[in-house]
Amino acid sequence: MPNLPIEVQEKLSNDELFCVRSALASNPTISLEIMEKLASEDNWYVPQSLAFNPNVPEYLLRKLVDIAPEAVVWNPNAPLDILLKLRLHEDPDIREGAVISLKSRRGEL
Repeated sequence: MPNLPIEVQEKLSNDELFCVRSALASNPTISLEIMEKLASEDNWYVPQSLAFNPNVPEYLLRKLVDIAPEAVVWNPNAPLDILLKLRLHEDPDIREGAVISLKSRRGEL
């Protein structure tokens, strides 16, 4: 998705179809204001898509980890303390993702 004018982002963020909002959330060029709005979505798929977005700021990833840890664990900018916590998660897929993500960022440890 190319850079979308803020008016288009706003319109798409209010679309009645969650799949449209979810696609918008995955767009790395959306504004911070739209990211914040989508992070509070009721439909789980939208914040999950946002959590995969590589341009989501750390403070939103910290919020999204409680909603969609299975997505945050794969975000290349996930804070290391979150990844360390997620390697102890009850879900084995999330634990495995955390270990893989930590190994890929070994130089940061």
